[in-house]
Amino acid sequence: MTVGEGPGIGTGEAPLYVGEGRRELNMIFHFGHMFIDMGKGGRLDVVPFDLVAFKRIFTDWHHAMGEHSWINVYLDNHDFSRMVSRFGNDGKYRVASAKLLALLLLTMRGTPCIYQGSEIGMTNVAFPSLDDYRDVEIRNAIDKCRAEGGDEEALLRAIPHAGRANARTPIQWDTSPQAGFTTAPEPWIKVNPNYPEINAAAVVADPNSIYYTYRDLLALRKQHPTLIYGDYRIVAAEHPQLFAYYRFAEAGEYFVALHFGEAAALNFPRPEGEGWDLLWGNELRPADLFGPLRAWEARLYCRRKG
Repeated sequence: MTVGEGPGIGTGEAPLYVGEGRRELNMIFHFGHMFIDMGKGGRLDVVPFDLVAFKRIFTDWHHAMGEHSWINVYLDNHDFSRMVSRFGNDGKYRVASAKLLALLLLTMRGTPCIYQGSEIGMTNVAFPSLDDYRDVEIRNAIDKCRAEGGDEEALLRAIPHAGRANARTPIQWDTSPQAGFTTAPEPWIKVNPNYPEINAAAVVADPNSIYYTYRDLLALRKQHPTLIYGDYRIVAAEHPQLFAYYRFAEAGEYFVALHFGEAAALNFPRPEGEGWDLLWGNELRPADLFGPLRAWEARLYCRRKG
């Protein structure tokens, strides 16, 4: 299997690389959504996240690929921030928003890629000193800042939002020293200090954890091939907090509703027609099946055909 890393490849060119009949690459990583919150100064020039633009990127890529091209679907990797810190809420709603992002990742057409630590809800890290960072890109930015007499405090505030070190801290296995990653006095990159609360042992012990959400949704994806291969139609494309869409094929229809926000109640357009049931949600089943979405709530509805 061949995978292309394509930061310069747009929707127009992508089928030339991954078109089924061309026998070149099997799939590519595209980067439209990975650059969405970067200003003219690059990754450390952070601009506000725009959900409308984010949705447009996913929609454009789905339609550009059609039925005979294939892509990878991902929300973080070794070069970018942790997805729950970047696209979700890594504070009060860390668990809920991590589960919401898992549903997005696993209900899009393409091959999902789960980066190490996402399945346990690992977050970005804010080290107290610039000297704690080891990533060469960050070190170059620090050296340039110091050579030019720049604002080191501003740089220290920016790195936890966008620096590559966020995705490169050691995996948090348990509550033992260095999060169980090493018996050495200190790893090359320091462990995120939140490892006593966020670690693999804790999520495996909790049946309602992010880890089991990934297991459940991966199983659902395999049981419902429409979620892999089906068509896609977005709903309320211009809504600033709602990402809602249909996945559909002859075998059945699915409706996904994702609330990217902290409002206590967000109304959304109920799926068209009758016969819908709630297949999965990151909150308790609502008394009103199509009632308002709570903060960072995610729901997957299903309507079988035939």
